[in-house]
Amino acid sequence: MSSLYIFNPENDLALADGCRNYYPPPAARKIAGDLAMLPIWYAGDDSHVVVPKFTDGAYINDVSAQFGIKAQILQPTEVRAHETIASCVPWGWSPYISKRFTDMGVDAGILPPSEAIALYRDLSNRKTTAAILTSLSQAGIDVPEPLPCYTSSLAEAMRFVETNRRSILKAPWSGSGRGLVWGRGIYERSVEQLCRGIINRQGGIICEKALDKVLDFAMEFRADGENVEFAGYSLFCTDEKGAYRGNMLASDTFIEELLCRYVGQETLVMLKQVLPEILQKLFGGKYKGVCGIDMMIYRDGSICRIAPCIELNLRMSMGALARIFYDRYVKDGVLGRLDILYFGKPGEAESYCRDTVSKYPPSISSGKLVAGAVLLAPVCGDTGYAAVARCGLAESEFQEFPV
Repeated sequence: MSSLYIFNPENDLALADGCRNYYPPPAARKIAGDLAMLPIWYAGDDSHVVVPKFTDGAYINDVSAQFGIKAQILQPTEVRAHETIASCVPWGWSPYISKRFTDMGVDAGILPPSEAIALYRDLSNRKTTAAILTSLSQAGIDVPEPLPCYTSSLAEAMRFVETNRRSILKAPWSGSGRGLVWGRGIYERSVEQLCRGIINRQGGIICEKALDKVLDFAMEFRADGENVEFAGYSLFCTDEKGAYRGNMLASDTFIEELLCRYVGQETLVMLKQVLPEILQKLFGGKYKGVCGIDMMIYRDGSICRIAPCIELNLRMSMGALARIFYDRYVKDGVLGRLDILYFGKPGEAESYCRDTVSKYPPSISSGKLVAGAVLLAPVCGDTGYAAVARCGLAESEFQEFPV
């Protein structure tokens, strides 16, 4: 029996909409199409990956030969004929993706029931952050004060902005650093308009004091319906607006040692022990799959502290992809980075990726990347989004990371 994977990065938007008949915007459809093959890197051996426009057989043949990948590609119209599919593994669950699976011919009996998907939607709301932080505080772990607060009142949101020197207001459902509004302690019409739009679309907004960030990282977890276990670290970087840029490729040991330059290891150990228990209580045995908690090291005066829950990602993430890719396909001890890149003009992605692989030719030994660049999805003339892993780089290539 096999599992059916699909890359649906629009999941946070689909959750915000909440409808089975949701239709993603053009940018979301573009990244979903360009990076549709990403699941081959984290799927199991006996798996199929849905790729709507599969035209590059040479790419899958090459990476299969180089890295021993065994996942098979299916077009949506081919799914119905595969009676061996026993489970579905999307990037994230929503009513919309559940309908997409059934439209492809998947037996509804192997999909999560509607009440489970409703729970996933509720837990994916950024309001969950405050609940996790409260549980961590009760377990004796230091958390930033005050806790994030949720409001459906535009007036309350603007009061929060004007009474805090630096603030960040967040849409309840959004991902990859989107849906964020930054406040500067003063009334700004643009901030009010953005907050009004979020409240009108999603019913409310989350208000937080902005922290003096040193670095972003995450703890990844895996749930099997009964237990939740720690699955590794993710060290990532964002742009000045908080949008995701890329991940460091490094061992868990390296990342933990790096984090311990700023904070005590005992806090990290406690988080790895306590968070699985908190998540299991939240899930109630109804979630199976990967999830992650974004965290931050921030300055508090002269010392650094951990913000142990910026948000819960109840889905696959680029950080989890980076963790799995490193553990499976990169030689232990090698450093690298995984970047998701956007190109606005036809031919730019193809040209960049060709030049990058030429500049950093891949060196692969026993199915492990030792140095060089590998494309995690094929590119062509109209590609807009590319996923590129590079290893064995000079120190100057890690400027966004505190290496």
